[in-house]
Amino acid sequence: MRRVFADSSYLIARFDRQDQWRSRSNDLAVKLEDAQLILTDGVIHEFLNHMSRRRNELRLDAVRSVIEWRNPGNDGFLVIGQTQDQLERGLALYQSRTDKSYSLTDCVSMIVMRDLNLSEVATFDSDFAQEGFLMLA
Repeated sequence: MRRVFADSSYLIARFDRQDQWRSRSNDLAVKLEDAQLILTDGVIHEFLNHMSRRRNELRLDAVRSVIEWRNPGNDGFLVIGQTQDQLERGLALYQSRTDKSYSLTDCVSMIVMRDLNLSEVATFDSDFAQEGFLMLA
């Protein structure tokens, strides 16, 4: 099964009809129907933080989706819980890239992607391309 990392920018665009990337995210979702999407707890935090500013119905849909994604029986998603080691290595990457605008969440995501040998990422965030990952969106 194809495994692709899912960044919060992709997930937000899938849920938020007002997002500038909505149409492209829908097109990408069709291409990723048979893929397993890998994400981190940090990506979930960013996603839900964004959804907290949306109407209640959308917030509830987002929470239901996160619960479904975290279900161990859901083969379409794998949520990676952040370890202390990943946080430390993410902090080191963050510190080493002061010339970039990387968020700590993105740095930890990049560490997880390297740990899992993932090269493809569903994102609209060019920071991932700067680190050598293939942006699918």
